[in-house]
Amino acid sequence: MGKKRSRRKPKHWWRKLKTKDKLLFTFASICAVSAFILILDYIGILSSNDLSELDNVELILNTQYPPIIPMKMEELERRIKKLEKEKKDDEPLIVAEYLIKVGNVASSKSEYVKAYNFYNEAIALAKIIGNQKLIGTCLGNIGTIHYIKGDLDEALKYFNMALKLYRGIGYILGEADQLGNLSLYYLANSDLDKAIENLEEAILLHINIGNKKGEAADYSNLGNIYFIKDSLDEALEYYIKASKINEKIDLKMYKAINLGDIGNIYLAKNNTVKAMEYFQKALKISKNTDYKLGEANQLGNIGNLYFHDKSPYKAIEYHEMALLIHREIGYKMGVARDIGNKGNVFFLIGEKKKALELYKSALLIHIEIGDKFGEATALGNIGLIYKAKGELDKAEDYLKKALDILEKHNLAHGKDIILKNLEEIKQQQAAKINPESDPPPSPQ
Repeated sequence: MGKKRSRRKPKHWWRKLKTKDKLLFTFASICAVSAFILILDYIGILSSNDLSELDNVELILNTQYPPIIPMKMEELERRIKKLEKEKKDDEPLIVAEYLIKVGNVASSKSEYVKAYNFYNEAIALAKIIGNQKLIGTCLGNIGTIHYIKGDLDEALKYFNMALKLYRGIGYILGEADQLGNLSLYYLANSDLDKAIENLEEAILLHINIGNKKGEAADYSNLGNIYFIKDSLDEALEYYIKASKINEKIDLKMYKAINLGDIGNIYLAKNNTVKAMEYFQKALKISKNTDYKLGEANQLGNIGNLYFHDKSPYKAIEYHEMALLIHREIGYKMGVARDIGNKGNVFFLIGEKKKALELYKSALLIHIEIGDKFGEATALGNIGLIYKAKGELDKAEDYLKKALDILEKHNLAHGKDIILKNLEEIKQQQAAKINPESDPPPSPQ
C-alpha cells in the first residue's frame, strides 16, 4: 500500500500577486475640493466551471480612480441651485466657486469633459480676481481627471503646477493635498517608496496645521501602500489610525471607507468572517448617512468576498445591487466596474459567452468616459477569453490593443500578464504552422 500524501494547503490568491498588481479594492485620497477612491477589478483564466481552479488563477487587475464627493448628492444639488441664484449677481468669486462645485458634480458622474471645462472657466475667473487658491484647486482637480483617465504625464504636470503655486503663496493645506495627489502618480508607476515619501511629508504638514481630516486621509493612503507591499499588519495599523480620527471628528462617510479597507485586510488574510463583519459595518454607515456611492462600493466588496469564497451566484447578486445604485446616481465608471465584476463571475462558472458580452459592454462605457485604465483591462480580459476559447488571432488582437494603451500611457498594471499571454499565443501559433517533427538523430 502506497504512502498517503498529505494535501498541501493552496497558497492564498493574495500572496501570489506581484507587488505592482496588489492595487486592491479601496484607495482613498483627499484632493483640494473632493476626495478620490480607487477600486479595481480582476479576472482569472478558468478552463471549466471547477471552482477549485480559483486557487491557481492568474489575475489581471484594473485600477480605477472614481471621484467621490463626501456629501449627499441631494445636498450638492441644493447647494448648486442656491449658487445659481447667487450667480446672477455676476460676482467673479461666487461664479468661480460655483463652477468648481458644478465641476465636482460632473466629475462624480464621470462626465469628465464637462468637469474639465468647468474647472478651466473657474481658472479664467480666478485669474481676473487674482485668487491663487482657487486656481490651485482647479489645477489639482484637472490633474486628478487626467489621472483617472490614465493620462499620467498630464496628471503629473497639473499636480506639480498646483504644488508650485501653493508653495509660492505659502498655502500649506494645498501643498499637503498635492503631495497626496503626487503619491497617486508614483503609486501608479510602482514607485512605492516615493509614494510613501510624499505621503509622510503631507502628514507632517497636516499635523502642523491641525488638519485632522487630511491627516486621517493620508494615514489611510499609507495603509493602502503597505497593503500593496503585502505588509498587512502595518496597513491595518494605518487604517485603524485613520478610522479613530474620522470617528473623533465625526466624519462617518470616511470612517465607512476605513472600515471597508480593514475588511479588505481580513479578506487578504483569508478571514472571510472578519472581512464580512467590517464590510457590513461600512455598509450600515453608508446606508444610514445616505452615502450612495459608499453603499455601492461596500456591496461590491461583499460581491468580491463571495467570489473569493467560491459562491458565484451570491457574488452576482451583490454586484447587481451595486450596479443598480451606480446607475441610479449616474456614476458611469462604477457601472462599468460592476459589469466587469459580473463578467468575472460568469467566466468563473464557465459561461464565457455571457462573460464576453459583459466585458464588451464595460469596454464601451470605459471608452465613452475616457477611462484608459478600464479600457485597457477590458480589452485584456476580452483577449484572455478568446485565448481560453482557442481563438488565438482574436485574442492576440485584443491583447495587443490593451498593451498599446498601457505603453502609450506608461501604465504598469497587468502588462506582464499581457506580455506573457501574447508570448504563449505566439508559441501556439508557431506550433500550428510548424507541427512537431521527428527529433534529429543522436550524435554518434
